[in-house]
Amino acid sequence: LHRAVLEGVAFSVRLKLDKFTAGKAKPDRIVAASGGAKSDLWLKIKASMYNVPYVMTDEVECGIIGSAMTMAYALGHYADFDDAAKAMVHYAEEISPDPQWVELYDKMMPIYARLYDHSKSFYDALDQLDITNNTQAKEPGKS
Repeated sequence: LHRAVLEGVAFSVRLKLDKFTAGKAKPDRIVAASGGAKSDLWLKIKASMYNVPYVMTDEVECGIIGSAMTMAYALGHYADFDDAAKAMVHYAEEISPDPQWVELYDKMMPIYARLYDHSKSFYDALDQLDITNNTQAKEPGKS
């Protein structure tokens, strides 16, 4: 079930990524940071779903590095943020797409896209429900 949720999220992102990159070059890598970089399964799913390697930084919590870069730039240690990033951001492990997973996800993507298009009307119908007065509803069988 856990993997199914991760794959569902990855399919949703891929749908948007495919539209964004239509007719254009895909990124040659994606940098993983923070909580999303702490799960090898999640990284492998995303790398395979998008068929793009994921690169992790040495420091997973990138906010720390960003703060240090800002301070170093403000103090004049670097001419710009690009120079600060080149000096302070270091990459660690790379998660490559799994060719078998890529093939499977590529076959499943058109099915997901059709399912997504067909389900939009259900979400629209749910949005029309007036549940504002029902927020204190009790569980069935309880008084």
